[in-house]
Amino acid sequence: MKKNIRKIILAGLAVQSITPAMAISCFWNNKKSDELNVLFVSDMQNQNVTSNKEFKRNTSFGNDLIKLIVKGKEREFVNGFGTHAGSNIDNKRNVNTVILNIENKNFDYFSTYFGVDASKQDHGNGIKFRFYGSKDNKEWTELLDDKKVYKGTSEAGFAKLNIKNMNFLKIEIDTNGNDGWDHASFGNAYFYKEKYELNLDEPVSNIKSITKGDETEIKNKLFSSIDDVSSYKKVIFKKIIVDRIGENRLNDLMHFNDIKETVEWLLGDDEALELYANGGDLDGSNSSSQWIKSLKILSKIYSKFKGDFIVNDKDPLSGIPLKTVYKKMAISISLVYVNDVMDWWRQPQTISDPIVRYSLFKKLHNENDKQDQIEYLSELKNNDLSKLSKRQSEDINNRIKVIEDQLSKNIFHRKLNVKVFDNLTIEHMRWIFNTWMNDEEINWLNYYGRRLHGFNGKLSIGGYDYMPYTTPAAHHDYFKKFELNNPDSEKAKEEFARMDKKWNLTKFGIKNNGLYKAWVGIEVGQVCGGISKLGSAMTSALGLPSTVVGQPGHAAYLNYRGNGIWSLDNNVGGWSTANKGERMPLNLTSSRWDITVPKKHGNVNFILLAEDALINYDDYYESENLRYLANTYFKNDELKYLSILNNSLKKYKANYKTLYDMLMVYKDKNDYEKVEFGKKVLSNLKTYPFPYAYMVKYIISIIGDKTLQFELTNLLNKQLKEDANIEGTKNDYIIKHQANSFFSGEVDDTLGKFSFDGPNANKIIFNEKFTGSNQFRISFDGGAEFKITSDRIYTLTSKDLEKINETNNIILGINGTNETFTIDIKKYENVENELIVNEYDGSFVGKNIDKYEWSFDKQTWQDLANYKFNLSVGETKTVFLRKKASAHYLSSEIIEKQLTKANPGDNLVYIPNDKYSGETSSEETRWGRNQYGKYAFDSDPRTFFHTHWGGDDKKHIIWTLNERTKIAEIEYESSGGNGTLLEGDLYYSDDKINWHKISSFTLDRNSSKSRIKTNYTNKIKYLKLVATKTHGSTMNKWLSAKGLELFTYK
Repeated sequence: MKKNIRKIILAGLAVQSITPAMAISCFWNNKKSDELNVLFVSDMQNQNVTSNKEFKRNTSFGNDLIKLIVKGKEREFVNGFGTHAGSNIDNKRNVNTVILNIENKNFDYFSTYFGVDASKQDHGNGIKFRFYGSKDNKEWTELLDDKKVYKGTSEAGFAKLNIKNMNFLKIEIDTNGNDGWDHASFGNAYFYKEKYELNLDEPVSNIKSITKGDETEIKNKLFSSIDDVSSYKKVIFKKIIVDRIGENRLNDLMHFNDIKETVEWLLGDDEALELYANGGDLDGSNSSSQWIKSLKILSKIYSKFKGDFIVNDKDPLSGIPLKTVYKKMAISISLVYVNDVMDWWRQPQTISDPIVRYSLFKKLHNENDKQDQIEYLSELKNNDLSKLSKRQSEDINNRIKVIEDQLSKNIFHRKLNVKVFDNLTIEHMRWIFNTWMNDEEINWLNYYGRRLHGFNGKLSIGGYDYMPYTTPAAHHDYFKKFELNNPDSEKAKEEFARMDKKWNLTKFGIKNNGLYKAWVGIEVGQVCGGISKLGSAMTSALGLPSTVVGQPGHAAYLNYRGNGIWSLDNNVGGWSTANKGERMPLNLTSSRWDITVPKKHGNVNFILLAEDALINYDDYYESENLRYLANTYFKNDELKYLSILNNSLKKYKANYKTLYDMLMVYKDKNDYEKVEFGKKVLSNLKTYPFPYAYMVKYIISIIGDKTLQFELTNLLNKQLKEDANIEGTKNDYIIKHQANSFFSGEVDDTLGKFSFDGPNANKIIFNEKFTGSNQFRISFDGGAEFKITSDRIYTLTSKDLEKINETNNIILGINGTNETFTIDIKKYENVENELIVNEYDGSFVGKNIDKYEWSFDKQTWQDLANYKFNLSVGETKTVFLRKKASAHYLSSEIIEKQLTKANPGDNLVYIPNDKYSGETSSEETRWGRNQYGKYAFDSDPRTFFHTHWGGDDKKHIIWTLNERTKIAEIEYESSGGNGTLLEGDLYYSDDKINWHKISSFTLDRNSSKSRIKTNYTNKIKYLKLVATKTHGSTMNKWLSAKGLELFTYK
């Protein structure tokens, strides 16, 4: 197609004429188009800019500041735009066409510097530029065809183009054959009317980051008294803000009246200065160009609401000056809106306007629910209770009673939780204003967050309060079913009307415009992501910080409850697995550690440390100021650098950033110094397992000495164990879970526990870390049906117990995920010979006897442990045994045993082992041998005792009788190996100190059981057997026994 192009005489490529400096009026406000005298391209609305390549406002195509060569030197531009040569449409011409629509603006001139961004240097084969104007976007007049080929090292072009009577400007950016390195940059690109030409080349201010005098004084005071430095905080805050942007860039921005006013306000208002300086790094890039964007957003808010920031009245509920609240709101928004904020469906049409969001929250902050209560009371009274269940009727009557009582007493509630909201720091408030929610829906979300509990002052946390768990595509299917993507459809109109009646949509200005809305998710449900996003949005709309966080295969949401308390709701994976890819408060994160740690650990666990720092706001930021000064002035002087960082820790010992800066020095020191620094980390960060564990594990990884590695590892584990058992803190259950998650590199993911016995018999105890807003699912029939409960402790009914068997098990889940946790129900297996009969006593013995119960009739059962059947010598009884149900094991099958009582010998009576206690001179418990001394006295020949395998010179056994008793005989049962008793002496004592010999004895080596006669008829309290000769691979080195029994005289 032939282009309609005609040439006119250019206003020229001449150097811009010098006119008096002129501040720019509010070029981004909502003035009528014919009132605009100046319009920068970077401030044009999206619909008025088209480009074949990505169009970047106020940055180069590479997302940095725009840089061009002007008068032989590299110059940065704080205003302009960047794009790329070439076309995604017209590949033949390799031309990117940018069209700027200025219809009805009546501008006379367009001015810009242009060229290849200086960051591309001499790379590539350069690009060319052409400019055209048009009245109708069809016929184009050539304004400039620049034949020069531009590279990053080329002198930038400058165009001042006459565009009178034109409504469109077109710029063609030609690749000159190859599009490599073709980053086209335009500096100070703007339209203006006659007499409004700007002189942007001459400074209108000379703001300095810091004066030489202040700098010298601060440096000197850093080594005299750290408190002296705190008196310079205003100077420090100014330096922080100016350095973020850069002196030259900030002075360039001062050409614009709106920014000039905002900067002068910031530098003149101590509170605003501190809030902006301490507001934290930006999300994503922390570059100068992003800080310029933040300042422009703040300027936009300040220009419209500057009166808010001088309101001295205090909020009657929170007691905080309103000007302070409004400043925090404005600054928080300016920090988060450098990136697009939109709804959770991520629909670009919902990108939030910072002015709108500020206005919405300001209005909500100052309103109460009086009118809501009046309207809700009328709605409740209009219900036909005869059509409702008894429970529903009672609930409505109770709500009516509450509302009537509140209205009669003038009890009204604020729409925001101002007691929390007004006291938030900037770091907290950022998690309100960057929440994924549509501006259109904020009032609606706030309303339903208060309505759930009948406007009684209690607030919903969203999530399951409103949204059921369904399918990921529920919203898509719903829109398709009712043609809601086409709002003009009759079907869509009818359905929207029905939903409007149900959810009060149009009352809050919510439109039927073909976009997904929060009400859609509530109506049809979602999976974990939608449920958590609703929870975060509704909570934030009520003035409480909240954010969505990830867990493996799941989304949860983190909520601030005030008073330093954070909760994790819709929690399936536990605290230790929770992660957030975006910036955390104070930018504390685990991502900096290149070490081996459990893969499930997430940086959400740094929130407790961040919260402590923000609770100790003044101390923390004084500490941060010292750290900032150390890094600014003394990074290359190690002694002074560490001295200031240590002073930083004196102000706030848990400053993680300071400890990290110190670690970057200590990592190059010797191993002993590394260990000492590791001890400091453990001491300073105690009760914050993730921060100290990550840092100390890194230190351990760079220690070469294995002994020192072990020392620090041991100290780390001790601290983790201490924190794993912490009690009495407001976050102890979180700290316990975090600390426990580091042991063995595993995270405890057990959803719940169950036992048939013990103090919590027949109860399911859900893991505390999963409590919150969750609903739990329980199945006793193999997953066919689930019971739903919100209780952390669920007591099984008799019907529940009847259903439990080895096949069905107990299956637990959490609403919001299909994943389940199975409590494996098993049936105890009887080991036929696990229990044997002690025929001398007529009783059962065995190490698991406490797990058994017995019966004579298979109906009535009693615990077997310590039960005496009192048989007569020669008597036999049939006894039924089974393992009793315990833990998650069902009782075993029943076995039958014959219980008898044998004759211990003529004129002898057996002494049961509960009539005495025994001890041995040593025992062998290493390497899993379990040859304990107690096994000499347990009447069970299947166990045996052995002295220490290293040898035992004493080789003795002592009995302590409960009562003074005559001891007639001792029965010794040999283990048949090393330590077999051959000869020995017997002693008695009254005090276990002074021993008196009774007799000596000799035993047959080949006899498995032998009787030792004492030949002593007096009662004794203590009896000792001393082995004088034992058999073994080394003679007389050990003593062993399968059993030792005592007998008295009849």
